[in-house]
Amino acid sequence: MFSFPHRSAAAVLAFALLAGCEKPASPTAAPAPQPTPAPAPVEKTSFEAVAKHLDTGGGLYGYLSTESFFRMAAEFAGKMKATAEADLNLTPEQKQRGEAVWQAVRTLVNESGLREISGAGMSSIAIRPGYYRMRAILHHYPEQGRGFLWHLHGGQATALDWVNWLPEKTTAAGSFDLTLEPLREALAKAFASDEALRPQWEQMEAQVKAATGLELRQILSGLGPVYGYVLVLDPATPFTIPRQTPHGEPMTIPEPRLALMLQLRDEALLQWVRERLAQIPGQPATTEEEGWTVQRIAIPIPLPFLSPVVAWKGDRVLIASNEPLFREMLAVHAGKQPGLAATAAFKQAMEGLPTSGTSFGYVTPEFHDAIAAIQMQSLKGNGPNQPGAAMMRVIQETFQARQLQASVGQTTPEGWITVTNGGLSPAQAVTVTTMVPVALVAAAVVPTLQASKRVASSVTAPGSAPARAVLDQLRLLDAGLDQWAIENSKPSGSQPTTDDVKLYFKPGTPLHQLLEAHPGATAVPLVPGAPPVVLPPVGGNLTLPPEAQAMFGPLPPSFWGPFSGAQ
Repeated sequence: MFSFPHRSAAAVLAFALLAGCEKPASPTAAPAPQPTPAPAPVEKTSFEAVAKHLDTGGGLYGYLSTESFFRMAAEFAGKMKATAEADLNLTPEQKQRGEAVWQAVRTLVNESGLREISGAGMSSIAIRPGYYRMRAILHHYPEQGRGFLWHLHGGQATALDWVNWLPEKTTAAGSFDLTLEPLREALAKAFASDEALRPQWEQMEAQVKAATGLELRQILSGLGPVYGYVLVLDPATPFTIPRQTPHGEPMTIPEPRLALMLQLRDEALLQWVRERLAQIPGQPATTEEEGWTVQRIAIPIPLPFLSPVVAWKGDRVLIASNEPLFREMLAVHAGKQPGLAATAAFKQAMEGLPTSGTSFGYVTPEFHDAIAAIQMQSLKGNGPNQPGAAMMRVIQETFQARQLQASVGQTTPEGWITVTNGGLSPAQAVTVTTMVPVALVAAAVVPTLQASKRVASSVTAPGSAPARAVLDQLRLLDAGLDQWAIENSKPSGSQPTTDDVKLYFKPGTPLHQLLEAHPGATAVPLVPGAPPVVLPPVGGNLTLPPEAQAMFGPLPPSFWGPFSGAQ
């Protein structure tokens, strides 16, 4: 029994605890770790400028600064150039020629705008389950961007106008603004930097003028910047392609319909096109339809879906693979029938993307399905049980995005920005760059391994071990002959002897002993009881006499490889 004082002390202690009196800290408790402050950057980067265009919080976020990359690359290239000149022992004329090319390349790089790239960034974030928005930017500072690289896009931001032409069942489509005249100007300046190179450029321009009657400058200035394409694959009307391979089977694909549009801003270019079309024999006369001049092309190939139509109106040229596609595109553009832009799927795919840009792309799952089917049929046609088919199927199932994909690119005062909606997850985007190449290599290697396995099993029969040893000796001897010819700069036709070749083999090895036992000879008895193996002159082939091959019994024709003497 506790006495009263003890009961009172216990009660006081309990009351103090319940009242929230401070509990003494444990003497063994460690203080919470404090985060290490990030170091302040001591080198300028474009991180902030790039990051403002990316999405944070997703499954992929990356940035790479290139501020110092091109300086290091230039220094490395300069050192490599000096080293190469010293190692190659170039004549003064060769050095002068190399210097001219080097200066031309430097001029082209300086004019390109590559050194103005300050950074690159990419991000990906899920905007709904299984569907992602990816942003990518190639950045330069606003006060830069003078190189031709940044002016290849026409800067018109009209790429999405192509959407108003696309049929409702479009499978894949794209458009872009592109002008090649800045590239031509940069090349002309690079070649003009040296008197030895300038005639080559002038000769090329003269050849273009002779072939077309037009100056290269005129062609590139008048071509574009608007280009577009559309592909429609109709599974309701399959088309069968005959196969001519040994194991060939007919290949069936959805009937393709394709159309291209380009802009010709120079009337001389359009006139050149009209003249070339008029020179095709047996073509019907042009017709005027809905403001378009239409030329139908009669072709000798009897393909049901191919009856080409070329039409032009103003500075636009439209080329369609057949009449129905041409008619449908005109109707869609005129608002006479709904097109792709009116579909709910397209509107959903374009959700959140820029409404104008200098490039546009659109791909449906049906396009991926068609490509995958063609690949699988091709592998199947190569023979039964093709090992690559199974691997290709795994790749397709793993990385094929079963969602619509749409993208819009823009040329901005800070570089190129591309925004893409699609079903390719961040994990797939990263993995596809690392695992797919490995898988493709494996798909190529497996058949070879199987063939090697068959050869290996065939040479395990009695007598094959000596054959393998002789094959190894032939390979070593062949390598020694090559090394002798290279190190001694021997011209074609030079005859080696056993004294020359034995120097390239370690003393005491069987091949060195065999060569040393036949000094000054041009042939060695590699297989006892058979004719000797002749050392071929430089440029010739080392072969094992047929009598020696026959001593090892039946072997696969490919066993002796290049040493069999077969052509």
